[in-house]
Amino acid sequence: LIRAGNLWLARQGAGVQILSFAEWARREEQLFATLYTSRPLIERDVMWLPALPGVRLDDWLAAAGPTQSDKILAVSSACAALSELHQVQLASPNGQIGLASHGDATVRNVLFEPSTGRASWCDFETQHDVDRPVAWRRTDDLRALVCSTAVRCADCELPPLVQAVVTSYPHAGIVANLHDALDREIQRPCSYHAAQANLGQRRLMILRDLVAVV
Repeated sequence: LIRAGNLWLARQGAGVQILSFAEWARREEQLFATLYTSRPLIERDVMWLPALPGVRLDDWLAAAGPTQSDKILAVSSACAALSELHQVQLASPNGQIGLASHGDATVRNVLFEPSTGRASWCDFETQHDVDRPVAWRRTDDLRALVCSTAVRCADCELPPLVQAVVTSYPHAGIVANLHDALDREIQRPCSYHAAQANLGQRRLMILRDLVAVV
């Protein structure tokens, strides 16, 4: 199944791959040790991940309680945590050392703790192709975060949320690349990206134009 899935992802040009259990376990160990100073427990073909505080950000954004200010705080925290993840030096399955990226940086893969405003990224079973440039991988993570956030928000909430992303992610060049990534998605839709966040052409165009403005 993993091989078939990776063939499909390659044909889509998604730039990601699903890891084998051994590769996934190694990746989780490296990232948990660096980001959270803890390690998963691995017993044969079972992996127990340390509990992280908070709730899935996608569930929290979809709830009735959070205000627009609350959502901006949460997305800003997720962006800051993503930037921290992007600074980690990580060994890929082929032994190559490079800067980490998530590979599926949607709001379902980040935990948010409302009481502290802390965000923690999790679920590292997919990985960007190692031959993709660092800038491309970072931009793809940011695209996934922005698009999956937009799914949970009304049109009127998008301008301040996009502004929060731009101001919370410190790599200006990557934010500028985000406009081009969204434009490519409009011109050549990717089924994997639609599975991450099925926005449709109209809302993708709104996001692209908002990124251009800020």
